[in-house]
Amino acid sequence: MTKIINLQSKIKLIENYNLKLRFTVEDLEEFNVVLLRMISDLAFSYKWEETANKMVAGEAITVTHEMLSNTGDNNINQLLEIRDLIDETTNRLRQENNFKFKHKEIYISAQDVRYALGHLSYNNFVIFGINPSKATNVVPDLTISKIKTFAENENCDGWLMLNLYPQIATDPKCLDKELNESYHEMNLKTIKDLFKELGPQPEIFVGWGNLINSRSYFKKCLKDIYEITKQYNPMWLHFDTLTKDGHPKHPSRLGYEVKKFEFDMETYINKL
Repeated sequence: MTKIINLQSKIKLIENYNLKLRFTVEDLEEFNVVLLRMISDLAFSYKWEETANKMVAGEAITVTHEMLSNTGDNNINQLLEIRDLIDETTNRLRQENNFKFKHKEIYISAQDVRYALGHLSYNNFVIFGINPSKATNVVPDLTISKIKTFAENENCDGWLMLNLYPQIATDPKCLDKELNESYHEMNLKTIKDLFKELGPQPEIFVGWGNLINSRSYFKKCLKDIYEITKQYNPMWLHFDTLTKDGHPKHPSRLGYEVKKFEFDMETYINKL
């Protein structure tokens, strides 16, 4: 007997499967957030017990994956390996199945450093500055406020602020005289992870002004960032004309009615 297959039903089943898979990925991502809290509780109950006892009521500490990996607790390290595996798996599933990302707050920081700040959505405005100031996910500064407006002007529903160097400093003169390798490596890892979420061929704006000449290690930072992002084939862009020295202007120095231009990153790095 010939078996009749209803193709329309199969299509519905495939759509249903994809929906279930997307929900599964999102549930795993939410679980990873909860898992970070659970691991943090373990740290404060044992290795960080002295710190916990010194904290006053209502005091908060931003705990990062990097901080937890340095506790010296093998149990915590094993749990962090699970988080890494979930991150790697969910990012791969999203890319392979072309899943859009739901809204996601980004605030990755530790004492004296901020690696990333933003709000990821479906269409994201991404920009690199030189180094972060004291802006947080709760209290913005002039630069972050302008970036949010630029994102709106570019019809983006998300935004992401990254930097060549993650050390927090409102005065560039206070930046490290020599490169802190630990800061730099964590910054590269953060950028690499976030670019996986952004997907292929993202538009990336740059804006650090002449400050890039203030520290010799900034060229290395930029070159390393350029190398790890090459695989995503980003389009590098800048607003307005370049400075007299040929550098992309810092967003805080820009008006809102400015044009955007392509930026030849490779040639720029070779001339630095």
